Amino acid sequence: MLESYSFERLSEHQVIEILRIMSPQFDPPLSADMNIDEYAKKLSDNATFVLCKNVDIIALIAYYKNMPKAQIYIPLVWVDQAYRGNGISRTMFNLLLEKGKKEGFNNSELEVLKANNNAIKLYNSLGYIKEGEHGNKYLMRYNFDNTDI
Repeated sequence: MLESYSFERLSEHQVIEILRIMSPQFDPPLSADMNIDEYAKKLSDNATFVLCKNVDIIALIAYYKNMPKAQIYIPLVWVDQAYRGNGISRTMFNLLLEKGKKEGFNNSELEVLKANNNAIKLYNSLGYIKEGEHGNKYLMRYNFDNTDI
């Protein structure tokens, strides 16, 4: 089935449904570390999403535009288990990074679990570098001025 990509805002109800679907696909599950309903409200109020859909949403990147820092902050990346390994994350990131560069942002930051080797490998291949760490996570940054997208 063909996938389509878009930039959209989502309602709180839509975000709750998606978070409940994706939660058990994370290790540990999202619901173990946060209140899904509260997080859904925060995301629906403040985030824009890069979505990949066939009939349903099968992948997303949530991001905030931090205007004072001219930064795109990414708190959440997810691809449904059935669709992993097909380049969907790379396509979504490329769309987001291209948009960020065109809009004049300086960098993009995200956090990733130190144990998530597949995500770290993807982020490194996209040009993200480790900037620091706290607890069980790395902070990674992508600088728009150092790259050609």
